[in-house]
Amino acid sequence: MKTDSNRKIKNWEARLHQPIATVAPKKVRHLQEIVRWASRNETKLTVLGGSHSGHCLWRNAVAIDMSAFKQIHVKETSYEDSLVFVEAGCTSGEIVRKTMAEGLTVPLGTRPSVGAGLWLQGGIGHLTRLYRLTCDSIVGVVLVSVDSGKIIFAGDVDKELLPPDAVRAENEDELLWAVKGAGTNFGIVVSVVFRAYPAPTYKVKHTVDTSETREDTVRRLEHLNDVVAERLGYHHSAEAYLFWSFGSMRFGVTFLEVSPTTASPPLPTIFGPQPQIRIRQLHLSPPTSPNVVDGIGIFEKTYMRLREMQDGHFSNETCSFKRCVFLENFDDPCTKQKLSEAFEKAPTPLSYLHLVLGGGKMGEVTAHTTSFGCRKWTFACTITAVWWAYENGTVVMQNAIDWVYKVATDLSSLNACVGVYSADLGPDPRDLPLAKKAFGPNLPRLAQLKKRMDPNNILAFACPLDAA
Repeated sequence: MKTDSNRKIKNWEARLHQPIATVAPKKVRHLQEIVRWASRNETKLTVLGGSHSGHCLWRNAVAIDMSAFKQIHVKETSYEDSLVFVEAGCTSGEIVRKTMAEGLTVPLGTRPSVGAGLWLQGGIGHLTRLYRLTCDSIVGVVLVSVDSGKIIFAGDVDKELLPPDAVRAENEDELLWAVKGAGTNFGIVVSVVFRAYPAPTYKVKHTVDTSETREDTVRRLEHLNDVVAERLGYHHSAEAYLFWSFGSMRFGVTFLEVSPTTASPPLPTIFGPQPQIRIRQLHLSPPTSPNVVDGIGIFEKTYMRLREMQDGHFSNETCSFKRCVFLENFDDPCTKQKLSEAFEKAPTPLSYLHLVLGGGKMGEVTAHTTSFGCRKWTFACTITAVWWAYENGTVVMQNAIDWVYKVATDLSSLNACVGVYSADLGPDPRDLPLAKKAFGPNLPRLAQLKKRMDPNNILAFACPLDAA
């Protein structure tokens, strides 16, 4: 087992934290040894997967680098019932490439380098309206208990892929329920099993226009709610960006049409000669010609879209900080005003608001079906502050982070807010009030399960469940 891993950490915030050590286990028994050592020595643990989390490294904790756990196995029985076994060191891009080779996919996020934290805490992406959240596709899990150090599993896991000495969890149903949305809190996840779906192609189109006044922004938000959210079918999605570019406020909308590659009935199109949605109804310029891309190409489209918003600069030149709230609709004038005001008061020219359309099949899942809990949202609103890397540690950085917390807190207090995304939340005290809205009605049940499965709070730096 290797110690003091030299891997590059993507999150700037995590890089500021100096852990006691970083260990890189090669086998599951190494994970067991680490957990038992941490329990004996009353030491906290963090998990290093895709390294996008601000709390994957933490002071006075030992970080577990999962990069050796890279196996992916596809068990294809039919397009309606295929499974994918994925170890916790894999990234979204690796999963998509492997499953695409089999004509399949798993609904993941929008960035190929993101790891298991995405799967276990929700997972919002381009396929959310059609195939639901990433965590909704989890049908099995293997983890090392941070209480006993034993290997336990729940759900549908092929016996040939189970580690030696793995035992079925006594609270199997509750554990599998909890992993689907709050899965970073209850043990060191070794692997998950996903239900797979036919790999789609994406038809992508976007339009951008200038918002001259606050009234322009409010009007476009109103039409985004009335024209887009109310009319798109399961195979269609949309996202909007409010950002600054060369000194001007900009409002952009990207439309996606998802087409499974297997034989299926013709889909109604939003890009045909008689589209369901006419762009002029959004008071925006004519959109670009549609591009057709696959599951890898859609990652690249997202990356180029972010670069465009940052005036062509690369992400390694900048740092960012974000929080995400779930909004039911924009019917309340106060919601539109708050969003527009936040946009105008962005702390840096590179900061932005990102609105992702929810609903569809994701919204049909009841709040109690999985631990994720927050289902009745029309838009996921991500508030992202961006600053130059050389401004780390300056008042610019602090003002940017303060802006994110202020906007997230203001929006979370509105009647239109129906939840907060747990994936970004951690030990910062300002996250505690946001965490109270992170799991809908499921927070008290999760808090009780946390006490039973992690009685010594070994995983202290995941999304706080003691907010209950």
